[in-house]
Amino acid sequence: MDLRNIYQNNKLSHACSLRRILEFNFIENIFFMGGRSGTKEEFSFSSPKLKKIPLSSQEIRKIKNQLHGKPLYVSFDFDFIDSSLLRSVSCPEAGGPDFNTTFSLI
Repeated sequence: MDLRNIYQNNKLSHACSLRRILEFNFIENIFFMGGRSGTKEEFSFSSPKLKKIPLSSQEIRKIKNQLHGKPLYVSFDFDFIDSSLLRSVSCPEAGGPDFNTTFSLI
């Protein structure tokens, strides 16, 4: 989930990136979808800026309507895709969607 406060004594680790981004004052909203694994700390972490959203086309449409044309930055983590289909990611996680489902969500 990349929401750890610290990982291997490093607050700037790849496992902490989203947590660090939330510390910027200019960040208003982060819509987080598709996380399948994490620590207890990451699953229980909350921030008024962080919206953990169920993964569905319907939820994506709701976000699109809520944004009303505001600028949007999309970050896509390849370990979202099932690791049996995309084996070269550094932190593989089984159980993700296939390519067609992923592309339809994007």
